[in-house]
Amino acid sequence: MAICRLSNSEGAIMATIIKIRRGINGFKYAACDMDGNFIWNLNRLSEASQYWKKEIKTGNVRLIRELSLYPETDHKKRD
Repeated sequence: MAICRLSNSEGAIMATIIKIRRGINGFKYAACDMDGNFIWNLNRLSEASQYWKKEIKTGNVRLIRELSLYPETDHKKRD
């Protein structure tokens, strides 16, 4: 699984992007990588904040809400 890492012009890593999208299989939310690929399901948005709490505080992870979208699935990529 590849999670996008943002870099500045000098090549220093700035942040990892985690997208929060609509959940699947009865869950309310899903954590996804930069490409929208599924990582894991969440019942509450605070679960993601708690899981990456230290990384968010240091600026290594950014959570982006995309609640109008669902995680990407393999069958969509094959088309």
